[in-house]
Amino acid sequence: DRPGPRTFFTFGTDGPGISATYSMHWPFKYDFGMACWFRAETFASLKSTRGGKDDVGGRADGRTHNVVLFCARTQGGARIEVSFDTRTIGSSTAATLIVTVIDAGETDADGAAASSVRKSLRKVRLAGCVLSSKVWYHVAVRMSRPRISRFSLAPFAAKDEVSIFLNGKLMLKEAMRMPQFPDPKGASKSVFGSLVNKPDPEKMLVKISFLPHFDGQAGALY
Repeated sequence: DRPGPRTFFTFGTDGPGISATYSMHWPFKYDFGMACWFRAETFASLKSTRGGKDDVGGRADGRTHNVVLFCARTQGGARIEVSFDTRTIGSSTAATLIVTVIDAGETDADGAAASSVRKSLRKVRLAGCVLSSKVWYHVAVRMSRPRISRFSLAPFAAKDEVSIFLNGKLMLKEAMRMPQFPDPKGASKSVFGSLVNKPDPEKMLVKISFLPHFDGQAGALY
C-alpha cells in the first residue's frame, strides 16, 4: 500500500458523502477540474431505492449504479460525473474510472429533468488501468474547452478534451464534449449554427457530490 495523505476523511456505504446544493450559474462552462487522494475498501456497485426525488429533481430508478467519486449536476439533467466501474472487471475489489457527461434538457413543473427530452450521454473509460481496493491513489480529472472554440463561428474547429491523471501521470487524453444547455430563448443563430451574443444560462440548482455511499477513505477535494 503506497503512502497516502497525512489527514483524510473516512466514508461508509450508508452515508451520503459530502454534498452541497447551490443556486448559481453552471460553473464549468469552459473548464472543469477535480483532484483528490482516495483508498477504497470495496468498489461494490449500489442499487438505488425506486421512487422519490432529491433536492435537484433527480429520481431514484431502482437500478444498480457505479460508486461515484465526484458528481456535479443540475435540475435540468446536465452532469459531469467521475465514477468507479466494476462491471467490465467483474470484481468488487478492482475497478477502473469512467467520466460521464450528460447534456441538459428542459425541466418539468417540479424542476426535474423532463423525461420527454432526449439528452446526449457521453462516456470515457480509463481502459487498461485497474485500480485495486485498499491502495491509495491520487486522481485528477480535467475537462477544457479550447480557447479558440469559445469565439469561433465554427464550433467544430476545435474540440473539448478530457484528461485523466493517476498518481501524477497522464493516463488518458481525448476529445469529449462538455455539457450542452438548451439555446436561450430569443437567441439567434448565424449561418454556421453558432449562437450570436449567447448569454450565460440562467441561475440553476447545482448539486456537488463527493464520494456518496463510498466505503473507504479520501483526502481533501480540490
